[in-house]
Amino acid sequence: MLYALSVSDNIYAMKTHLFLGTDVLSRRLKEFGFEGEIPTDLPSLALGTKEVSLEELTRAYSALANLGTYIYPKVITKITTYDGEILYEAKTKKKEIANDTDTYILNETMTSIFDNKIIYNTRPTGAIISSLLTNKYAGKSGSTDTDNWMVGYNQDLVLAIWTGYDDNKIITSSSDKRYAKYVFADVIEKYFKDKDTSWYDTPSDVIGIDLNPITGFYGNMNDYTKTFYFRKSNIPWYIKMLYLN
Repeated sequence: MLYALSVSDNIYAMKTHLFLGTDVLSRRLKEFGFEGEIPTDLPSLALGTKEVSLEELTRAYSALANLGTYIYPKVITKITTYDGEILYEAKTKKKEIANDTDTYILNETMTSIFDNKIIYNTRPTGAIISSLLTNKYAGKSGSTDTDNWMVGYNQDLVLAIWTGYDDNKIITSSSDKRYAKYVFADVIEKYFKDKDTSWYDTPSDVIGIDLNPITGFYGNMNDYTKTFYFRKSNIPWYIKMLYLN
């Protein structure tokens, strides 16, 4: 699953969607702030066949950045007089929509799109900008014939970029297809240039184990390995057998 997310191998998204039942994704999308009619019986929904706005996309990913807490967005946070008297101040409204441990594991998994050492039959989708990033981010990119987008985040910021043509012209240039990723890298790195940022603390019920990202098993002497995160109660049996011994 880590490899599938990193390279956008979408057959895994389709199989998961069909395994859970096509109504589950529709319901969960609404919980994550997506609006309008969302089909409950559409197999291709897992591939992004429902058109959404960049705002919807950003606030949905913000729930992941907040470890499962959805915070209702607001455009105006405060209105004051010239002398600083507060005339209006928005109240924060939020709800828990996902488990914090599950979300932490997902966030760690989604950092792999920027890991250019995970190479089997293709490169991770964010590998082309990995050298431009100095902080740790989770992320996901996507594309259609007419759209390209890149979303990335840590616990301090969520940034979503869309690129495309106003007339929905098909994007054919390979450089045009990369703009969203480069814009993302440029903006988020400039934002954090003079700011402190950090990654999430590992929950007490989660353990990290170094594994080969291609095989999902312990690496051999010269293999590249990276840390996989599991619930302590849900370590794969073959890893658990060796780990506990």
